[in-house]
Amino acid sequence: MHDNTKPEKVKREYRATGAALAYDLRVRIDGETLQRLTDEAKRQQISRAALARRILQSAMNPATK
Repeated sequence: MHDNTKPEKVKREYRATGAALAYDLRVRIDGETLQRLTDEAKRQQISRAALARRILQSAMNPATK
């Protein structure tokens, strides 16, 4: 039988801010970047994908001053 009760497993977010997420983006990163992403996601209590999404959105939509 398959065990889906791993505490570190986070439900995938196929809807963010009410909008359907329909596209996947696959990138390769080095081990240090992965560790930093993982640590920050844990600190913010969100998934790595959600954090990566925030970083990407922030980079593409810089706040105007």
